[in-house]
Amino acid sequence: MKLFALDIAPASIAAEMEVSYATILKAADTVRRAIVAQALDAGRLYDAGIWPGPGNSLPTPLIINAPVFGIIELGGVAICDLLPDLHAENLLHFKLSFCLKTASIGQVVYTAPYKRYQTLVSCGPGLWPARYIKHADKRLPVEASPFWSFAKHRLRQMRGVPASHFPLYLKECELRYNSREQDLIPILAQMLCMFVPRLSQPDEKKVAANELAQSVDGLSPRRRVKNVKSQDALAAFSARPNAVQGAGDKGA
Repeated sequence: MKLFALDIAPASIAAEMEVSYATILKAADTVRRAIVAQALDAGRLYDAGIWPGPGNSLPTPLIINAPVFGIIELGGVAICDLLPDLHAENLLHFKLSFCLKTASIGQVVYTAPYKRYQTLVSCGPGLWPARYIKHADKRLPVEASPFWSFAKHRLRQMRGVPASHFPLYLKECELRYNSREQDLIPILAQMLCMFVPRLSQPDEKKVAANELAQSVDGLSPRRRVKNVKSQDALAAFSARPNAVQGAGDKGA
């Protein structure tokens, strides 16, 4: 956690701790989801399809275009406000129909001021429906924002942000910027110790079957066959009548 707080690159953390790169990415993802869980708009983020983490079933359908956020900076404090009534397609509509200026960092698109917000920001293929669509306007007013300069630098370093993870990275930027004069380690430690909501109570057997099915894709052919057999056995067990309940009924 200390290396994450110090903003060390995941590859360097993996080398320093002598663990796999995938393990570091998973740990960093856990920290980011803890940050989201303590955000003021966490409930709306979960409603938008952000996965809270282990213990919750994966959202369906999966996120293709990230939610739209309105960004404003007041008194040195950045606010990344989720706007549930706006979608990536709306930003494109504002650009084509009302000449709202837009610029981009990879697939991340940000705009000129909109209402009280200095910029709207989102990412995903819905913002790039055709090759002739360009998001390359210059000198947008938000470029003068210290927070957006900070966030742009971090997003550019990532060299590609999946739409489903974009809110995690943006909320991390918000926390880092607003806590720039504080020790981040105790803040992150407290967030990791807080509760993460469980949005639903799925059947545990179905959750186990889904997790097993997802794990099969990354296995070798021999181990894949073995896991498929295990999955079939689990499905058969799930369909079997409850033995304890049956014995009780018989005794009655």
